[in-house]
Amino acid sequence: MAKKPAKKSAKRRVKKTPAPLKKRPAAPAPPPRPVKPHKFTAAQMKAIEKSLHDEEERLKKAMREQADDEMGDAGAVGDVVDAAANAATSFLTIGLTTVEARTLKEIREALARIESGTYGVCRRCAGGVERERLEAIPWAPTCIACRRDEERLEQTKEPRKPPPASDFNSEG
Repeated sequence: MAKKPAKKSAKRRVKKTPAPLKKRPAAPAPPPRPVKPHKFTAAQMKAIEKSLHDEEERLKKAMREQADDEMGDAGAVGDVVDAAANAATSFLTIGLTTVEARTLKEIREALARIESGTYGVCRRCAGGVERERLEAIPWAPTCIACRRDEERLEQTKEPRKPPPASDFNSEG
């Protein structure tokens, strides 16, 4: 005996249209494979160490000169315009000194990495810092890819918000 085909139900099935998909943010690119740390010869390391010491001395001298100039200008206030000009110069000098102090710290850290045998190794990914980068910035602590990541993070940080206004003028 042959089976009879099953009867189709009288109800029609309505296809549901799927909700539109939300666009997902693009997945971050996979990190590049770390470069192997470079092997420097003893002569190359000596030259790098000398250039770092020279830059360290240059920065120290520049910072001393800026401090001496500040001390000399501090008492030479004539009128309000001179005071404003001195204040602006002071502000710029402090900014420059901050950058120079950070660079000086990075140079000292690079000298410590030379002593410990880790010079040219990225502090973030433990890969090698590219030779071109070290030639341009001998105190560079990170490879190019990690530095780009750091810059991207710095750009996405929200700027500091000022503290909320206080109620100094309110009575009560």
